[in-house]
Amino acid sequence: MILEGKPIKERIENEILKISHNLRSSGKIPHLAVIMVGHREDSELYVSIKKKRAYEMGIDFSLYRFEESDGEKDVIDTINYLNND
Repeated sequence: MILEGKPIKERIENEILKISHNLRSSGKIPHLAVIMVGHREDSELYVSIKKKRAYEMGIDFSLYRFEESDGEKDVIDTINYLNND
């Protein structure tokens, strides 16, 4: 069996757009938060693609950036903040 990826991708995107629109209509704003530690080029590219796609899907985006030298507590505090938001 050959699996065609493009129709599946389009179906998933359409469903996400519908959900995003319905959430916004009810006053709830879908939001993707990314925590990034360090400055790896491949991670930077990955996150920039996620940001672009989130906005295309009607999803707000926030990036929480940390240096590798930042304390673990700061990252954990941010995770807890986001989990409770």
